[in-house]
Amino acid sequence: MRSKSFIIGAVVGLVLLGSAFTFYSYVLAPSQHAESRQVTLYFANSQVTQVAPEKRVLSVEVTPEAIVFELIKGPQTADLFPTIPQGTRLLSVKVADRIAYVNFSREAKDNHSGGSAAELMLVYSVVASLTELPEVAELQFLLEGVIEPSIWGHMNTDLPIPPDDNFIAR
Repeated sequence: MRSKSFIIGAVVGLVLLGSAFTFYSYVLAPSQHAESRQVTLYFANSQVTQVAPEKRVLSVEVTPEAIVFELIKGPQTADLFPTIPQGTRLLSVKVADRIAYVNFSREAKDNHSGGSAAELMLVYSVVASLTELPEVAELQFLLEGVIEPSIWGHMNTDLPIPPDDNFIAR
């Protein structure tokens, strides 16, 4: 009787151990299973007149959130410059009807260096990077969940913004 209980206990233990391993592998560590994919991110060029492309390989699922997180990290190429102010947090991204609603923390405004050129670089780096995804055609900026008429003071941000090739070097 003891050996039968021991065998049943061992089998139950192995099943639980296997379940825990499977749970960890597929739920807690999904990036290990994500297929690496190259994306194009856009950062300010050295003249701060256009956003220029930087190819980057992501080992996580390529989503609008993943793209914005990479933009927040900044460029890896020496002749490109970050466009999103330090300390900015991405609060959410939602895509509906091919419009990406990108919700930044207040630091996106408070820590912005100012000026129309820096504003254009911020706007079009996010617009150009996200519109590389087939599900996104335009971008609506939100600040702490609110659509503001002009977040940074030089450009209307109360309507969705499409890509503008005048500011995007492809």
